[in-house]
This record gives sequence, C-alpha cells and structure tokens, in this order.
Amino acid sequence: MPTELIGDLRMHYVEAGPRRGAPVMLVHGLGGSSAVWSETLGALAAAGYRAVAVDCRGHGESGKPARPTSIEQLAEDVAALHSFLALEAAHWVGSSMGGAISMAAALAHPEQVRSLSLVDTWARTDPEFAALLDQRLAALDGPEPALETYARLAFLQAHSERFRRAHPEAFEVYRARVAQADRPALRAAIGALRAHDLDARLGQIRVPTTVMVGEADTLTPPRHAEHIASRIPFAKLVRFPEVGHLAMVEAHADFWSALETHLSGAS
Repeated sequence: MPTELIGDLRMHYVEAGPRRGAPVMLVHGLGGSSAVWSETLGALAAAGYRAVAVDCRGHGESGKPARPTSIEQLAEDVAALHSFLALEAAHWVGSSMGGAISMAAALAHPEQVRSLSLVDTWARTDPEFAALLDQRLAALDGPEPALETYARLAFLQAHSERFRRAHPEAFEVYRARVAQADRPALRAAIGALRAHDLDARLGQIRVPTTVMVGEADTLTPPRHAEHIASRIPFAKLVRFPEVGHLAMVEAHADFWSALETHLSGAS
C-alpha cells in the first residue's frame, strides 16, 4: 500500500493483480477512500487485471492541503498517479465524486482513459443536490464532534434504508473512512462538488462507457445517470433495484457482474 510524493501531493494508493494485466483505476467518492473498493480489488485481481485504487486529495492516507480544490484538480492528481505508474490507458471506474473525476480525466487526458464505468454519479450539480451538500457543510460547521455528526448524516444519504436495516455494523466502517479525512479537506471537496459542471462537454467523451445507478439512490437519483447515459455517445445504462448510492458495497455481486461485462466489451 504505497504512498508517493507526486508533484506537491502525498498520494496513497493500493494495487492488486498482475502488473502486466490491463490497468483499472478505481476512484472513490466524497468522504471515502480506496478501502471502499476492497471487494472489487480482489475480483479484478482474480480476473487478471492490474487494479489501482487511489485515495483522493484530502481523503484516506493521502495529503490534505488546506486550500480549495476542484473536480479538475482532483482529476489531475489521479492522472499524475497514472503517469507515475507508467500505466497504459486504463479502464477508469469512479463512484460518485470519483465518477465526476473520471469524466473530467476522460476529457483532459483521453490518452489515459480506455473506458469509463460511472457509478452513482452526476454531470452537473442542480439545486436539489446542492441542498444535500449544504446539509453536509452545516454538519461540518456545527459543534464538536463535527465529523461524527457528518458521518451519521452522510451514511443516511449513502445507503438505502434496506441496506442500513440489514447491516447496522456498516456505519462503523463508514465512520472509520470519514475519520481519515478532516473538516477542511471535506469542506474543500464539497466545494468542488458544488461547482461541478461537465454537462455541456459530455458529448466529447469518446470511450466505451457504462453508467450504473442504484434505483434507491437518494443522493444522486437515477435521473442523473439517465442524463449522463443519454449524452455520452453509445453509453450503456445499468440499474440496480433497491440499491442506494454505494452500489459496489450494497450489491457487489451485481455490480461486479456489470463491471466484468463492461470491461470484457471495452477490452
């Protein structure tokens, strides 16, 4: 689980699978880390892919510069890691914020992106999504323990009611990931999410794309995935019934089946 100084950022990432395998770049969402991909890393490695899961700026064990950021900056960070590892064009798999980052990378660095798998993500922040992000900001600006309050709110937004009832232990796992961040880092990331708008450029993405969404996602509801799939040429849309915002956690078997199908077709 290396940590490297890439540019001015200390970046942590996890690798699995054969080094000669087709590369897959895994990019997590807001408040997450590479740990959210643990099952997916194992599945990719077993299938012969070289999987790389990154901790984004301000998250996990990566550096946490105390300054504003943007989706474009976060994409540049991951693209710099891609270059550092001397990877061939990779299949980028992004969840939520990671999906936004992956779309930005496909536009800025098309030579690095072989295909896109976009999971529970969005192209432009609308008023409804902005209001949910503002709730997270309010939690961070509240009295201590702010990260605890934030984690409880974000957990409700991230997982379906069915999953929360079936897996009450999942909150502790979620809280542990959030605890690796800090308030300034989360504020900076939320600012990047609020400003995100690639809608007018979606038609410029020219790689095989599969858009996945949980039908019970209340943070970025299916209308966002439907819109992305309608704007990226030849994109496919996959829905997961009764699944919330973190499809790869709530329904990993179905998620992996969809991802494996995508990767096989894109290869």
